[in-house]
Amino acid sequence: MPAALDALGPSAIRASWLALALMASPCVASAADKLVLQLHRGAQFEFAGYYAALWQGFYREVGLEVEIKPGTPPGVPPIDPVREIAEGRAQFGTGTVQLLIRAAQGQSLVLLAPIFQQSDARVYYRADGDFSSPGGLLSGRIGWLPPSNVLDIELRTALYAEAIDPDKLRSLSIEPGQALADLASHRVDAAVGSTWELPWQAQERGIALKSFNPAGYRVEYYGDSLFTLQRLAKTDPAMVRRFREASVKGWAYALLHPDEIAARVLAELPVQVAVSDPAAFTRYQTEVARKLARYPQVPLGHSNPERWGRIQQSLIEIGEITRPADLDAFLYNPDAAARNRSDGQAAIGAAAVAVVLLAGAGFLWRRGQRRSAASAQAAAGDRKPPGGAVAPIASVSADLRHNLTAIGPYARTCMRMFRNRMSPQPRVARLVATVSDALERVKMRRVSLWSHLARLRVAVAAVPSHLASVTRRSAVSSGAGVPGPRSTDLNATLTTFERSIRRGVPDAVRCRFSLLPEPWLCYTDADAVAATTLDLVAAAVADMPAGGDLIIGTRQYAIDAAGAAELAGSAPGDYVRLTVKDNGPGLSAERLDQIFDPAITVRPAVAAADELARRLGGFARVESAEGIGTAVHLYFRRAIPTDVSAQQPPEGDGPAKAAAA
Repeated sequence: MPAALDALGPSAIRASWLALALMASPCVASAADKLVLQLHRGAQFEFAGYYAALWQGFYREVGLEVEIKPGTPPGVPPIDPVREIAEGRAQFGTGTVQLLIRAAQGQSLVLLAPIFQQSDARVYYRADGDFSSPGGLLSGRIGWLPPSNVLDIELRTALYAEAIDPDKLRSLSIEPGQALADLASHRVDAAVGSTWELPWQAQERGIALKSFNPAGYRVEYYGDSLFTLQRLAKTDPAMVRRFREASVKGWAYALLHPDEIAARVLAELPVQVAVSDPAAFTRYQTEVARKLARYPQVPLGHSNPERWGRIQQSLIEIGEITRPADLDAFLYNPDAAARNRSDGQAAIGAAAVAVVLLAGAGFLWRRGQRRSAASAQAAAGDRKPPGGAVAPIASVSADLRHNLTAIGPYARTCMRMFRNRMSPQPRVARLVATVSDALERVKMRRVSLWSHLARLRVAVAAVPSHLASVTRRSAVSSGAGVPGPRSTDLNATLTTFERSIRRGVPDAVRCRFSLLPEPWLCYTDADAVAATTLDLVAAAVADMPAGGDLIIGTRQYAIDAAGAAELAGSAPGDYVRLTVKDNGPGLSAERLDQIFDPAITVRPAVAAADELARRLGGFARVESAEGIGTAVHLYFRRAIPTDVSAQQPPEGDGPAKAAAA
């Protein structure tokens, strides 16, 4: 060590201080990083935030030089951003739920930020038709897009949620961008399309359309998202973070200054859609962007891992993917990135302190040597006895030992902090994984046990269901036993007896709960709804002796005056809907017409449920088709009155419209 310290002269000490200054200062690129962002569609206000980040200099402020490459307009074979990035022609891209599909197929992608909290997919139909739900599509001709199209994927997800086999629909293939033409020519009765352009084009051509949102029937997909490769996120996390933050900042600017950015989009970017009034069309798209982003109610780039898990499960159920993606690797975590950044800064700080300590030790050693040499020379010049030089040298050595002893604890502390920051804890991770696996195995064993008990319980539950329904119907008709409606969380009510329902169905019946996250409170009675739901479940199970699918779900809807006119017994307002659906034999048209008549109905439980709903201020609706199944919908009024118009999506939906959850 003395030799090493002796080598540290004044120049080395100055270099050490320079290294400290460089490590402590922010990392600033000497030249801007040149990057390419590949869009998955043609340039329009759908991507305004990225252009705003470019035009306002947000990328440049963080040392990035960005080129934005637009995709192709509707109706033209698309550019694949994943391929562009994988082959090195771009570093970042935009995409939809297909990014999760590609990740599940083995491609190493990182989703950096979902810009739009909901998808632009809608199912459109002519206003003179009645296709306001997936069940309604059974009676018409449906236009299908290519199977890989994200709009097609969302429709198939909704059909699965309603236990509808797509093969039973009368389907016709349509090309992207041709949905409106096929609807106008009556080639198809309904087709899936994008809210970014189809409603506006229909309005310009004088075609009256209605629509429903597929997200109202299973899980709400995210819309456009920003992504990159895992390799880039690992090799240059600081640059990826800067690009993401600048992009999100650009989107915030675009949504807060829509008129300014819309004018610049119109002036600098070619119009991708054939419209007669491009300026009005671009203003329309600003409203679409605002509603899909849900900003500022939801932070831009917010990503919910649990919601992604539900989306992935839906993709598995419809056969779009066969195995799940690693969501921990797929989803970018800004908080984790910030922690890694602080860990790196701490490591740099520890290293910097080590450099200073080393330089200080070298300085003290050199100083001690010089003082020793000076004392020796003075002693030799004065011809003093050898013992006279011992005292100064001993004093200097004592000072040096004291200084080095004081430095030692600081050095050890810095190195310990450095090791703690940089060393992972694989043992803890393995322990957590082992415990999680064990708990999952216990859960699976419990589910298996419940399935064996279910056969006995359903035999007991199904037999008296009709008698119980008749008794309850009599009580409802007389006004007895039905308390006044109270503000109720319908999800909480269903959750309280979900286990009983699952125990009460046989193994051959696949029971699934599809509850809308955080629905509105509604006016109802929890006990009466619980009893009615159990009756409806028992009746559905009795109709499926060979097994089938049973779905119990909740949704929320805003029904306007036009919608209320089409739904018998309803009134305009906000409603929370409870659905019990099966894929049993279904009902004939004659029996469906008689379903609410207590004297001749083949399902007394449905008639009783209708009377209960009306007593509580709501209404009931039944959808059924032979060979398809039956769905019983009970609508309960929202507990807090709201402005109905505020719940409408941008394009004017059908009679029952899903409000944003």
